[in-house]
Amino acid sequence: MKKFLLILISLSLLLVSCSKNKENNSPSGDALILSKKTITFSDVGDSIELTATVIENGRLLGAEAASQITWTSQNSEVAICEGGVVTASGYGSCAIRATYKNMTALCFVVNPNPHPTLSISEHEIVLDNIGHSKAIIATSDTGEDITSVSSWISSNERIATCEGGVVTAVGYGSCTITAIYRNSKTAICNVTVTNPTSSTVTIAEKELALNVGDTYALTVDKPAADTGEITWLSSNSAVATCEDGIVVANKKGVAVIIATTENNTAAISIVNVGGATFGHKHPE
Repeated sequence: MKKFLLILISLSLLLVSCSKNKENNSPSGDALILSKKTITFSDVGDSIELTATVIENGRLLGAEAASQITWTSQNSEVAICEGGVVTASGYGSCAIRATYKNMTALCFVVNPNPHPTLSISEHEIVLDNIGHSKAIIATSDTGEDITSVSSWISSNERIATCEGGVVTAVGYGSCTITAIYRNSKTAICNVTVTNPTSSTVTIAEKELALNVGDTYALTVDKPAADTGEITWLSSNSAVATCEDGIVVANKKGVAVIIATTENNTAAISIVNVGGATFGHKHPE
């Protein structure tokens, strides 16, 4: 009876070994088995040692074979492994691979981030003049208000500053405000400060068809309070030129007339000279 049980045990071990070999794509009778299939760390810096069992041609190899195992990490920013000792180097998950000759085995590592997720109440803010402000509230994933204990950084303090989550416009333009909690979690809000006195120029004739030799006065509009001059530019002065809003058609072709204000706002009119089909044309 004992002999029969020993035979059964031997057969069972052989089947397990064959099964391991299939997983490791190794010849029959070979297996590389790790002491752990998964590891869950508590924080960065924690370590756990993995041990490996090597079976080759149905024989259990000793420490010498184990010392020849190569250990690699799928992501060294999450975990590293030296001589079987796995150390958490960051947060996330990855796999540790053990390799001996043509045999491999994996251990999956998880290191959850203990720091609360940071979320903010505003991701886009538009302030309509210098001196205006708006508050951003930061919360953790538990709903805790962490606005006062978060750090707030502006990408351009000449446009907007942020203290305690309160964004204040100090100039015109765009920048970003970044909230940082525990030097780990970040969230970004895009901020735009507009200038209500900025002029916006418009040209009524978006498209214009002229014959060679024609002239045309563009219909231009800008705020009455804007006393600055408009600069006129043609993309192709050989085809058409423009001075003080008067377009002169020189030869067949296409040109873009650009009107630009002193505050760098612009409008355009596309001029087609000779055989154009656009809707606006100087009356003959």
